[in-house]
Amino acid sequence: MVRACVPKLWNSRQPGICPICNRVFSNKFNLKQHIINIHTKGEGIECDLCHKKCKNKWYLRRHQVTHHGAPLKRNRNYSMEKYVNDENDQGAKDTTSE
Repeated sequence: MVRACVPKLWNSRQPGICPICNRVFSNKFNLKQHIINIHTKGEGIECDLCHKKCKNKWYLRRHQVTHHGAPLKRNRNYSMEKYVNDENDQGAKDTTSE
């Protein structure tokens, strides 16, 4: 019988409760991600533009999109260098047209 090969309940699909804040998650993977993202202090990944430290790549990406105008989706030729130059240009005011 084919059903005998399929486990009744996969361990990773079982609900989990955060031991720190008691929040309930639908599976253990989501619980693990929650603990990493919320309850652990990251080493920090630094923004190339303003040197703000973010906990992980996801938070850094969100910071760059929100504060530096980086595109929401990256393409293969993506570089923050373009945004560094754009921000520097915005800071310098053009006085030749006055």
